[in-house]
Amino acid sequence: MSPWRLAAAVALFLPPTLTAKDECPWPRGHRHFCRDCGPCGTAEGDCDRDLQCRVGRTCSRNVGDDFGFPPKTDVCVPAASLIAFSECVDGFSQIFVAQGNGSGRMQLTDQAGHSWFPAWSSRGDRLAYSFESGGNMQVRVMGADGSDRRQLTHDGFNMAASWSPNGRQIAVARSPAPGQRLKIWIMNADGSSPYPLTGETDPRIDENVPRWSPDGQRIVFTSNRTEGRYEIWVADAADGGNLRALTTAYFDPDLGANIEQKVPAWSPDGRRIAYWSGVEATDPRPDLPRHVWVMDADGSNQRLLLRGDDPNWSPWGHRIIHSMHPDGVPALGSVRPNGTGARTQFQVPKACRPLQSSWTAVPKP
Repeated sequence: MSPWRLAAAVALFLPPTLTAKDECPWPRGHRHFCRDCGPCGTAEGDCDRDLQCRVGRTCSRNVGDDFGFPPKTDVCVPAASLIAFSECVDGFSQIFVAQGNGSGRMQLTDQAGHSWFPAWSSRGDRLAYSFESGGNMQVRVMGADGSDRRQLTHDGFNMAASWSPNGRQIAVARSPAPGQRLKIWIMNADGSSPYPLTGETDPRIDENVPRWSPDGQRIVFTSNRTEGRYEIWVADAADGGNLRALTTAYFDPDLGANIEQKVPAWSPDGRRIAYWSGVEATDPRPDLPRHVWVMDADGSNQRLLLRGDDPNWSPWGHRIIHSMHPDGVPALGSVRPNGTGARTQFQVPKACRPLQSSWTAVPKP
């Protein structure tokens, strides 16, 4: 059975994502703790023996340190997860999905144009992506298996889609024409009724890479509102109100370059935001600061994790996935939110667009 068919088979029984340990209805040591809440230490019973995981979850042994528990802790996790990414085929970037280690790769698009910047819906049953052709870019959606492809936007320049948690709306970065500054827009999931989030009309101001908070209340994005330097901003999803910067960009005189912040991504519990910070790649000098950072959702407790770009989160929030170039080969790596446990997930040697990725559990009912 292919990894995709395996994922589809268990999808009907997939329970919700891991319950946070402070929200679990059972105390540690209770016979249902492992079954219902996920992490359970060997002192409470191994989850592959007396206390079986729920249907649709599998027991991963001795992986507690990935979830903030002692190393010799078993974890009940969904039986399958999929990472969406893009890689070149016959000169065009196409959307692929693969399991976390890169196995079971499946090509979902085969279009004469560049398909990239994938974004899973919250249920994992749909993918939005950017389709680039003839110097223009539009947002398209498709099923998790590549079926039922539809173009949502038809005029202007549109990219960087993000689904609302309830799947009813999509945020995009949009401009009237290629080469003009982008603004964040909201539209229905079928592409209808688009409207601007912040109402910003200054042609010098750019807004890009919107990401919806897990509770649906806020949208985080990158903008150059402050002295033309890009920072992470947040606004209310309902009306663009309470707009404020979460990070501070600055000019580094020693480097002779701006240190900016871009590509924000909410953690699944909404408590943290991962992002990129550094000098843009348009500066060809090697070894400039270009790193993945993480901060609390209010902008506090900012901390550097490792060298990388384009961060996003695992569906359980235990790792941050990011692009990297070890030995010059494009790859997807991941790291724990505390900066430990960095590893390469898999290489993507034929990547020909920025290696944006999106990670989901198998489709949920």
